[in-house]
Amino acid sequence: MVTFAVLSFLLYATLDAWGKTLAAWKMSKVWIVGVFVWCFVDEVTKVFVPGRHFGLWDCVLNLVGCLIGMVVGAVIL
Repeated sequence: MVTFAVLSFLLYATLDAWGKTLAAWKMSKVWIVGVFVWCFVDEVTKVFVPGRHFGLWDCVLNLVGCLIGMVVGAVIL
């Protein structure tokens, strides 16, 4: 969860540094979807590690971390 929060915060900081241009926010949609896909893929790959398993609850927590990172970025920056 913390890793994804930091990733999302850095994504928001990058977009803020680019400025709030239309192109930057169009690209942000692609990046945000990419972060959400990464949350899911991260859990799916655990199936291939002995002793680990896929957890839907972990996916939800990763997504919550992403949202927290974006909100913190919006508040701080």
